[in-house]
Amino acid sequence: MRPGTVSKILWHFTGGPQWDSELNKQLTELKPAMNGYEAMKSILSSGELRTGNYHEIVKVIVPEKRKYNYETKSFEMLQNVPVTVKSNPVCCVADIPLQHLAYHAQRYGKIAIGFKRESIIKAGFNPVMYTLENSALLNSIYTGYDAIDEVDPSCIASEIESLSGEVEQKLEEHNIDDYVDFSSP
Repeated sequence: MRPGTVSKILWHFTGGPQWDSELNKQLTELKPAMNGYEAMKSILSSGELRTGNYHEIVKVIVPEKRKYNYETKSFEMLQNVPVTVKSNPVCCVADIPLQHLAYHAQRYGKIAIGFKRESIIKAGFNPVMYTLENSALLNSIYTGYDAIDEVDPSCIASEIESLSGEVEQKLEEHNIDDYVDFSSP
């Protein structure tokens, strides 16, 4: 038996609040019902879910952040750095059991389209993930992305050249032929 918090259907609501690009947040008032209805008709006629203007804005406090100081030409470790991350536009599908749809409709409008969980996940969607700002989960995700941003591509090229040189040296040192014959026997 499935728990009451998991649905076989993932829902996309078409009547949620508009996005205010200047304030970087969702407005509180729902779209007019006719806009939600037109969005639903567009989804049904095109067979596509498209991103709108909605973004996720996430605030985290990063315990340690490495930053390059151009004046001293060295890296510094900053402590407890507040960071705001804005996602690319998103298209949300929510994992809401049927008995809870009415509550969700108060915030996102009364028009929604449901997709079988297996089908929409196969198409690359994930259910909405709710979490609190500055949670350990969000901080970990941000720290991982931040570490990627700190990678200097020129260092990678230099390391590859260095490793290639070492490999060549070992091949010669041990008289190993790196030629591979792909012709058929």
